[in-house]
Amino acid sequence: MAVQYRSISALRKGDTGTIILAKPAGVVEGDMLIAFISMNANKLITPPAGWINIYNPGHAYNNAQSGLYKVAGPAEPASYTFTLSGATPNRSRIIAFYSDDSIPLLMTGYSRQGTSGKATPAIIPSVTFANDNSLLAGAVTFQDEIITSSWGVMTQIFDDPWNGYSMDGAYQLIALSGATGNRNITLSAADYWTTLGVKIEETLVGYVFPYNVDFESPAADDSIHAFGIVSEGAANDDSVHISDVSLE
Repeated sequence: MAVQYRSISALRKGDTGTIILAKPAGVVEGDMLIAFISMNANKLITPPAGWINIYNPGHAYNNAQSGLYKVAGPAEPASYTFTLSGATPNRSRIIAFYSDDSIPLLMTGYSRQGTSGKATPAIIPSVTFANDNSLLAGAVTFQDEIITSSWGVMTQIFDDPWNGYSMDGAYQLIALSGATGNRNITLSAADYWTTLGVKIEETLVGYVFPYNVDFESPAADDSIHAFGIVSEGAANDDSVHISDVSLE
């Protein structure tokens, strides 16, 4: 089981205080939706219902990289409206991720970095994952739209230059738990930039899953069918509690 990339919305670009983003294709209940919003001037973001701010910079730089997330419900709208505290040129996208084993997903943290002078590479600082088979999603905003970026071990999924600025994004499947180390984004020339890296992990805590335990008795061939609910043990280990047992 692992976190996987599903799809991405079309680029939305404009210079107003309202951002309307389409739902990515194929989204189903339980998907993790990450919205990356890049602004030429930092503005506060008021999200639509169900969305939670990951990071909204509040710094003085004029290339602000923000992020928000939402776990998709059973009936998602066709689009989402984000309201800025003022008009500014902006670029934005929503990326959808899913568990290939239908395990619930969590946004478990982020890292970010910005520069007040021109530099390369841009850096997403190291993050630490508690679980194997997780995913790191990242975005960078830089000030010159003619600059290109190379993401190294990460898979780039968008490159959005517009109106003198650019926002690029990528993701990486993280096979093993632990610290990732920094992720360097090489720019074709030194520039001002800000980055945001988002951690997405599966969680078994509270997950209800079916499993079968087969027993053969002398009198009959009975199978025990049970449902287990995973909970955190005292030593932070996963324990399975059996309920709803039936015989066939």
